[in-house]
Amino acid sequence: MPHPPLPAEHPPLQRLPAILFIVMAVLVMGLTYWIDRQATQYQHNVHTLSRQLKDSQQQYQASLQAQAQSLTQAAQQALQQQQFSQALALGLQAFDLSPQTDTEAVLFQALSHGREFRRWTHSAAVRGVQFSADGQYLLSYDDHQARLWSVAEGTLLHIFAPDAGVLSAQFAGQNKVLLLDAQNGVGLWSQTEQWIWRQAEKQTVHDGTLSPNQQWLAIASDAGEIHLLNATNGHLQAMFHGHQGRVRSLAFSPDGRWLGSIGDDKSLRIWNLDKKNQHAQLKKHSSPLSALAFSPDSKYLVSGDWQGALWVSNPAGRVLNALSDTQTAILSLRFSRNSQQILSSSSDGDVRLWHRRSGQVLRRFHQPGVALRQARFSPDERLILSIGDDDAIYLWQAHNGQALAPLKGHQTRITQADFSPDGRWVVSSAEDKSVRLWDTPTQSKSLIELKNTQQQSLAANISLLSPDGAFIASADDAGQIYIHHRQGLLDKVLRSSEGAINAIALSHSGDYLAAAHRAHTIQLWDLRTDQALPPLTGHNAAVTQVTFSPDDQQLLSVALDGTANLWSLQQPSLLQVLGGTDNAITRAALSLDGHWIATHNQQHQVHLWRNTAPNAPQLLVEYQDRLSTLQFSPDSRYLLTASLDGSTHLWTVNHQTLHDEFNDSPITAAAFSPDAHHLLTASVDGRLHLRNIHDNTWLRHWQATQAWIEHLSFSPDGQHILSAAYDGAVRLWAVKDGLEWAAMQHRRPLLHAQFAPDGAYILSLNDQGQAHLWTVFKNTQTLLQAARQHQHTLLPPPIDRH
Repeated sequence: MPHPPLPAEHPPLQRLPAILFIVMAVLVMGLTYWIDRQATQYQHNVHTLSRQLKDSQQQYQASLQAQAQSLTQAAQQALQQQQFSQALALGLQAFDLSPQTDTEAVLFQALSHGREFRRWTHSAAVRGVQFSADGQYLLSYDDHQARLWSVAEGTLLHIFAPDAGVLSAQFAGQNKVLLLDAQNGVGLWSQTEQWIWRQAEKQTVHDGTLSPNQQWLAIASDAGEIHLLNATNGHLQAMFHGHQGRVRSLAFSPDGRWLGSIGDDKSLRIWNLDKKNQHAQLKKHSSPLSALAFSPDSKYLVSGDWQGALWVSNPAGRVLNALSDTQTAILSLRFSRNSQQILSSSSDGDVRLWHRRSGQVLRRFHQPGVALRQARFSPDERLILSIGDDDAIYLWQAHNGQALAPLKGHQTRITQADFSPDGRWVVSSAEDKSVRLWDTPTQSKSLIELKNTQQQSLAANISLLSPDGAFIASADDAGQIYIHHRQGLLDKVLRSSEGAINAIALSHSGDYLAAAHRAHTIQLWDLRTDQALPPLTGHNAAVTQVTFSPDDQQLLSVALDGTANLWSLQQPSLLQVLGGTDNAITRAALSLDGHWIATHNQQHQVHLWRNTAPNAPQLLVEYQDRLSTLQFSPDSRYLLTASLDGSTHLWTVNHQTLHDEFNDSPITAAAFSPDAHHLLTASVDGRLHLRNIHDNTWLRHWQATQAWIEHLSFSPDGQHILSAAYDGAVRLWAVKDGLEWAAMQHRRPLLHAQFAPDGAYILSLNDQGQAHLWTVFKNTQTLLQAARQHQHTLLPPPIDRH
């Protein structure tokens, strides 16, 4: 029997792929495991690194915030010490490190004060300085030379150095300067041609004045003669004789027809420039004359003498009025742009604002212990400037006499100061050999105070900005409605035959105005044509409130007869009467979608009415005291009602159900944010409370004032809050942290304040009907833009080129 075959020493070739597969699988699994471990370790390392980086960033941000807070505190201290340039620089550094609202407040307050922006020096005492007509250049002069400077660049462009020295210098057109020299010569100097012409005078001259069109040059002499030259070529055109003794001052009329002159002979003379002769003479002054000015319309002259007498006359020499309030020398005179007011400074240290026609002193500007010289209006006439004998420049708000922070820096007597043509700058020259450029206060300034046709403050507590912010509508107790442009100019006066007005309302288009009269009627005006529409009659007592519907097709009115009437304005007619004897309505509100009406009656009940079904109101609440707040949210979803009994309710309008209720100190005013996410309330103790509507939580509480807050509103962008209180202050607050940005002060309790639609202006109204328009920064971006434009307010090196 044969033996079986021996087993093979190696596996058959057909089993090799399987073995290889197993080996490869093991290797892949091992590699996958290793990769997974590496990935896990990598993720762990990345997570650790990310956490460390995040911690590092948080530490870095915390360090930046701490540095910013320290800089902000230093800036606040600088503000308290009135070091506004330093406060602005520190505030910008802080904001660049870490944006914070308290830093924004510092920047806002620093920009609310004037400060030195640039400085130039002469080698001798500077006698005078002047802006060019376009405000781009400055001309300054000392006894030896005149210098031309670039305002924007701060560079010296040219030196005018006549051999005989300089008596005075003034601009005479682009790149041309009119010089009077110390040897009684006068001439026109060009940067490129040097003397264009030069005329030597035989008599001692001390004053040269260019006509507004720069055609004529008048020169005053000590011998009483006036030389009239052609300013283009220097040719003598006329010699005016008449004054006995020195001619003190000359003034051309703005229309170029007249030349006025005053002298030591106590006379004012008016010269006809067409006929080249004396046209009139005024001899009312009892002492030598010291100042003279023409009105902008060329219809009036005002002259002042060394005993404080002021006479207003016309070019024919006829005396129109005498102004008398001082026994001291008049130093300077200026007319307002409308030729109705006169600004004077006198040696008793006061600056006075006179009414030309009545002769009354409208306002007196005074700095205790300081004698004031020279007085100037800013170009927009919001500010008054004067020079003090303490080497400071003083500024006041023209409408109320409120003093602003003085501009201080000169070391010796200031020789001249004035505003730039755009009002952006103040320039000054002094005997300390310097010329300084100051930035004027830019924020929290009252732009205008609204006046009626008699230039008196409006008597009624009614003023509203139009929906587009272009004009302001106001009314007085005489039944007159005043329409002012936002710049403060009175555009028109509408006179109602219905008598005294209790309230006004503007349509959402701004085309119509409704006036609620005490004579039980409502007067409608078409502002496009200034036509009065037939009055609406139906109430049996004085009408106290009027409100337009969002589409301007309906009008809601409330009267003392206890009714709220709904009117159709398409064909004016009465649609519905709400309330009555058993439900005497005292107040009503119309939702912004026009669908709902909320009313409050004498029983302190609040009802909600559907505009489409006004006969079935829903009683919402009954209070124990009178209502303080009744208003719908901007999206018409909510209604806020609050009583002085301390109860406050927020209602969901569509479901007519209570959304939120909170009891606290009684509420005096409230406002919804523009997006209707937040609710702001003011309590009787002067505290403000900010609430999130959607989750019914308090976000912030802060003490705004100790006075009763009458009005609250949000800025259009929802970033700031406006409060008006009985202490006379309009205050601006930041929503995100409640910090105060600015306070704008009235002298009487405030009743109302509102933002313009663009947020750049605020209208405020006090209890005596005085309405003021204020300028503010729109937002953080515009604030920073303004601040960065002033980064050089820490003085650049003086430019000194002898």
